[in-house]
Amino acid sequence: MNSKYANAVPLGYAALSIVLWMGMMMYANWYTPEAGMFGGVLAFTLGGLILGIAGIFSYLNGNAVDGILFLVSAAFLWGISMVSHHMPDSSAAMGNMAAAHSYAGWADLGWAIVVFFIWLVSLKSGIFKMLFLLGFWVTLLFFTVAGWSSSEVIRVIGAYVGLVTAILGMLYFVVETMKLGKGAPSA
Repeated sequence: MNSKYANAVPLGYAALSIVLWMGMMMYANWYTPEAGMFGGVLAFTLGGLILGIAGIFSYLNGNAVDGILFLVSAAFLWGISMVSHHMPDSSAAMGNMAAAHSYAGWADLGWAIVVFFIWLVSLKSGIFKMLFLLGFWVTLLFFTVAGWSSSEVIRVIGAYVGLVTAILGMLYFVVETMKLGKGAPSA
């Protein structure tokens, strides 16, 4: 492919993997929600801005699949960062928490559907990319069910699947970066 712009695929997968790793550490109960302020900032910068830029450049370079993944993820994470920034300190101030969890489950399902179809399209794209997208889809399904059922156990299991998925995403980032260093085109 003859690209007009620099290849942003490695940047996008690195940003998505870091945000996924950092978010899943909280959902796996490695850190308390008080640490979430940094997570909101990270979701805004890496998730909203960097993924958005990577998505635009990927799309302009003719890599629509990764461009769509990065732009949808950027929009989702931008929204999460806005919610976390404006979230009240007291969970009681949020009203019905079950309804909030259920609504988040529907948002996760919407994102999971998009990731599922991106995974289907990328089945010939290399093992790390395929496994990353499959793991990302499964993680979102766990969070969908956890949102609907308000199950802490399902949420924690989903978080651990997400942590493994983040590692796969970083491996894909390394593979893509090595291709760029050798002058080979990216997938």
